[in-house]
Amino acid sequence: MTIRSDIVYVARWWASPGEYKPWPEELVFFFEEAGTEIVPTLAEAKKTLATLGSGAFVGGGIRHWCGIFACHVLHYAGVDVSWTPHGGRMKGKSGYQIQYVPGDRNIRPGDVAVVPKAHHHFVVTAIDYDNNQLESVDGNTTGQYIRQRDKKIRYSWKDGPDYASRNIYGYYRVLV
Repeated sequence: MTIRSDIVYVARWWASPGEYKPWPEELVFFFEEAGTEIVPTLAEAKKTLATLGSGAFVGGGIRHWCGIFACHVLHYAGVDVSWTPHGGRMKGKSGYQIQYVPGDRNIRPGDVAVVPKAHHHFVVTAIDYDNNQLESVDGNTTGQYIRQRDKKIRYSWKDGPDYASRNIYGYYRVLV
C-alpha cells in the first residue's frame, strides 16, 4: 500500500459506516496526533460533544477541528505533518511532505482540500474530474460527526446562492 491509499483507508475507517461521532478521548487524540499547539482537556472534550453543534472548546475558546482531523489522518498514515490552529493550516514538520496548492486542479485521493465556507478542510477519498464529483471524509460536521460525503468539485450559481463558498480554493498535496 502507498501512503495515499493508507490516508484514504484511515479516513474511511473513521467515517464507517458513513458517519461516526467520536468519543471525548478520541477528540483529544485528534488534537494530540495533529501536533497542535493547544489540546482540549478531557473535560473540554466532553463538554464539546455534549453541547456544541461543531467546533471544540479548547483553552477558553472554540476551535474548529475539521483540519485537525484531516491532519490526524495524514499523520496516522505516515505523513510528517502538524496543525497550527492559530493560523488554521497544515505544515510539514520535516522535509517536503506536503505542499499547499491554490485552486482545484490535479487533486488526488489522499490530499486535503479547503473550501471557503467556514474555512472547512476535508480528506479527498475519491475524485472524478470528468463527472465533476468527489468523495470526502469530513471531520467537525454538524452534530460533531465525522462523515463520508459526495460533493461536486465545482459548484455553479444553479446550485444555490452559497455556491461560491462550497468551491475548493486550495488543497494540501501529499508529496510522499
